[in-house]
Amino acid sequence: MLRRLNLSKICQFCYEGVVLLTLAVLILAPLHLRATRHFSLTKIYNSTTVSFLVDSPTNLSRGDILPVYRFQGNEKLEIGRVKVSELRNREVICILDPKELRWPIGRHGSVVAVNWPSVTVDLGARDGFKEKNHLILFLERKRIGSIELTKVFTSFSEARVINSLSRNLKGAIVSEFTVATQVAFFKHKLLSFFEVFFFLLVFISYAYFFLFRRQSLFILFGRWFHAQFKRLPRKTLISVLNLFLSIPFVWFIVTFFVVFIAHFLPAAVNPPALNKNMLSLYLLAAAIYFYVLFRRRRSPILVFWEWMSFRPTQNRFFKGYWRDAVIWFLHLIIAYAFGRSLFLFLKANLTSIFNILSRPPHIASLGNAFSVARYLLWSITIVGCILGYAHSILGYFWGKRIRNLDFTVMGWLTNAFCYGPLLGIVIWQMVPSFVGRDPIVTQGPLYFLVLVVTAKPVLYADNLESGNHVRSNDR
Repeated sequence: MLRRLNLSKICQFCYEGVVLLTLAVLILAPLHLRATRHFSLTKIYNSTTVSFLVDSPTNLSRGDILPVYRFQGNEKLEIGRVKVSELRNREVICILDPKELRWPIGRHGSVVAVNWPSVTVDLGARDGFKEKNHLILFLERKRIGSIELTKVFTSFSEARVINSLSRNLKGAIVSEFTVATQVAFFKHKLLSFFEVFFFLLVFISYAYFFLFRRQSLFILFGRWFHAQFKRLPRKTLISVLNLFLSIPFVWFIVTFFVVFIAHFLPAAVNPPALNKNMLSLYLLAAAIYFYVLFRRRRSPILVFWEWMSFRPTQNRFFKGYWRDAVIWFLHLIIAYAFGRSLFLFLKANLTSIFNILSRPPHIASLGNAFSVARYLLWSITIVGCILGYAHSILGYFWGKRIRNLDFTVMGWLTNAFCYGPLLGIVIWQMVPSFVGRDPIVTQGPLYFLVLVVTAKPVLYADNLESGNHVRSNDR
């Protein structure tokens, strides 16, 4: 059996296995999230002692180690860990070692009294604050506004509310960062056992089918799905599919058109009037979509695709050396856009590795070891892509040619959507953030399994934590 496993089969086994285990992570993640508690830091006693409040009894106990996060799109790793040292009714006292933190724990407090539009906070001169300092307001780790200190005393301060989404601010958290600093807590023996059991069951089942039955679970599922798909009435299926796709198609076409003009021709867009008329644009596009679907009895998406698809006529200009020159020149555009993105990713990965390695002894954690290995693997892959593109550009000097390049409008639009220097920035503005205010997997067996089978996407360097400070530009 093992003799029959060549390199391609080994790669297939590893790739499909990781994909299958990643699907298992996605299945378990909602259960893990429900069993994870998140608490905002409410008080900083000194550089080694912090605390947070719990609303209801928990199974927290002395000695528990809890990860600390300032969780946001550019910083998804924990900044360090704290140890529970004392439980005082609802207050949990924790100790920490500042040298083991990736970033400073910061200064945090809470609103103790409200006399709108003034509030009193339990932070003062002993914490290093002065009049006119700004702090950020949080409720349930969600940013709701900001305040300005007007009178600073030793252990408390009076402040003026600059803006707030709520007037019920008593107990709200105040912080010098624009992202809430929180601790995560997971302790669930039954769920931990189930997570390990589920992962082993999935992996053993996959290995059994692949190694002994010599069948891929993905291929088996594909055959079953194809058989079920063929049983459905074709016309009914196509009609239902077109109705289902109407919402994302209309949203994308209208939103892309508006964001594109707003980004490249900002003077031609009036934001208040645009926001007021967006619904009308969506309704107009929907009316055109259903007119084509029911009156012309054709898929509006295919009609749009055919209209946008364009292939140049086979004339002399696109033959011989002229065709090679045009393809090479157009390839430069793709190489520039892709290469620039690759260099940004490579810089971000190397910066992330430097940030982890330059803050010992926090590197000793298993999570950081996996993170360093992951960033290194990504960097090696990126270097390979850069060398490949360099070879395609310079290959003409030793007789190599680019044999084909997409000349269609839809092909170029698809390329442009993928790269930031072209239309990628427009797509980035359209898509909402997929990062919530709380990390999902922070502790337990699933955390270590996630380190093995999944990857955290890095779009920018992880050295931006100081950018979260209210004295810097708010991202």
